[in-house]
Amino acid sequence: MEILFEDEDLIAVTKPAGLPSHSTRDPGRPHVVLALKKQFPEHFSDGGPYLHHRLDVDTSGVMILAKSKRSNAPLTELFRRHQIQKTYFCLSLRQVRSLPLPAADSAPLILTQFLAPLGKVAGKMQMSIVRSGGDKAVTEFRLMESLAHFDFIEARPLTGRTHQIRVQIASLERPIVGDNLYGGKSSSVPRLMLHAARLELIHPWTQKALCFEAPLPSDFRKILERERQQIGQS
Repeated sequence: MEILFEDEDLIAVTKPAGLPSHSTRDPGRPHVVLALKKQFPEHFSDGGPYLHHRLDVDTSGVMILAKSKRSNAPLTELFRRHQIQKTYFCLSLRQVRSLPLPAADSAPLILTQFLAPLGKVAGKMQMSIVRSGGDKAVTEFRLMESLAHFDFIEARPLTGRTHQIRVQIASLERPIVGDNLYGGKSSSVPRLMLHAARLELIHPWTQKALCFEAPLPSDFRKILERERQQIGQS
């Protein structure tokens, strides 16, 4: 993993696709916390790192963790108050019934829904949009670029629900490419094309504004380039 930022309190890293954020039922399977401890053992002398948010296994991008007990509670509070802004990029399937999205330089579509667990599919929990009884989920969406077969979309979640972006964008008839759980299965794409591109916050101790950015991984970039080339050839 690449370190994007580090001081005595916080560490921000780029999680690769395929690496779980936390421990799984397989005790021998690597995850972000374990990988950090093994890769940088001298960086964590106070029991850290401490995990505060998660990315799905196949989602790549920025994660921030507390390095010490003193920074653990303040970072928890920032997440609890939704004072950490996350920006994601994804590739979505464009379908006949896809609802239009505002362009990158326009005001975003703000989608407010309620999510609840539906049950497990192939051992994975699936979430569903419900009319009552669920947890409020709010996300801003913008269309960054229309490609040959897919759309390149920016998503900014204002709440932090399980599978929030995946479920909400699928409700617009625009499932994320490679998302087998929510209708985005594609024979040409091997994984979920969702990337946590940017994370912004005010440092809980120094009060400095921080912004961490993770470049798109190589497989994501290759698909983008392939789609752009097909537009040029048409």
